[in-house]
Amino acid sequence: MVPERTEQFHELINDSEKATHRTPSDHESDLKLERLNEVSRMGRPKRLHPPPIIAVDAGVVNLGSLPKGGTVFAVRGAACCYTSEGEVIILRYNTGAIPIDQENKLKVLHAMGKRLGEPEFFVKEVDEYPYLQEKSGVIEATDQLQDRFRNFVERIIQAEALAILKKYNGGILLIDGALPDRSYDTPKNYLLNQSKKLGMLYEADQNSIDVVAISKKTRITVEGIPIQKFLTEKYGADFIGFIPLKDVVSQERKETRSKQSGTKPRLRVTMAKEMYAARFGFGPSSMTFRVDVHNCKGKRAREVINDVYNYCRIYGGYPKPLIETHQNSCFLFQDFQNLLADVAVRLGVKPEEQPSMEVLFQPFGSFGK
Repeated sequence: MVPERTEQFHELINDSEKATHRTPSDHESDLKLERLNEVSRMGRPKRLHPPPIIAVDAGVVNLGSLPKGGTVFAVRGAACCYTSEGEVIILRYNTGAIPIDQENKLKVLHAMGKRLGEPEFFVKEVDEYPYLQEKSGVIEATDQLQDRFRNFVERIIQAEALAILKKYNGGILLIDGALPDRSYDTPKNYLLNQSKKLGMLYEADQNSIDVVAISKKTRITVEGIPIQKFLTEKYGADFIGFIPLKDVVSQERKETRSKQSGTKPRLRVTMAKEMYAARFGFGPSSMTFRVDVHNCKGKRAREVINDVYNYCRIYGGYPKPLIETHQNSCFLFQDFQNLLADVAVRLGVKPEEQPSMEVLFQPFGSFGK
């Protein structure tokens, strides 16, 4: 990866736009849920000064398939650093075109697993040539393979972000996504192994760094209601606040499993210390997010989520640092064309689009099938 660093301020959103107006609800005293703790509204922060905040995200673009089999793609990552003095520094990371075929696929995946602390996470080591065997269910399609690489780049950028915040004696690391107990793209011990004192979250905890992961997509439901609609259904469309869900969801899963004979125990819902359903604003684009909060020593999870609300400008119900990071990790059309030219020069091949028969089965301009 080649980092593109600049210390100039890049304002992607007009700061003259007004942030979401915060209106108190008229029905707060009527809100009760038997199984949930009391709902909390976003309040004033306890910190006297804004902490350093770094938001990290990464994107991937498919460049096509190789004539003899395989795929070509590129990954771009970004980290938006907000200093306590109000300065904004945007770091961009580009991998360039990555060609993956049957000759290098297993070796590269093995190297990625080794870098994440578990060499056999994506592949299995065997005694016969080529001495590596792909694990079933890990990478079954091209888009899954590309997403494993995207996630790997994002984890490396997060590690650098932690090092930067460590230099600042602490701060907040914002992640686009979640901190699940198990995933196909990140070993569990890479995130946290409390007994061995290892992992990204353990390192953050020891260096006064709070990790906040905000997920727009989740399949978790509470009382049968998807998280994305939970606070709206329970507390109204004008509610701005949060409610802890980790214990509630874990208990629901335990009760569901106890009624199903012959099933394995369900894994815990998150590696973080707390999980919330949270809304940072209201309006057409706002929604309820799953927010995993791993607060450092001496801080409470509710204080951290309040810091995110107060020190990250909120646009459309979403923190601005994550919006900027997403924009800086996207590929524009000219980027796509430059990458295709680079592949043609370096590899001497022209990536091809995946053959499709959609033109035969769908009317012009249709979608959704």
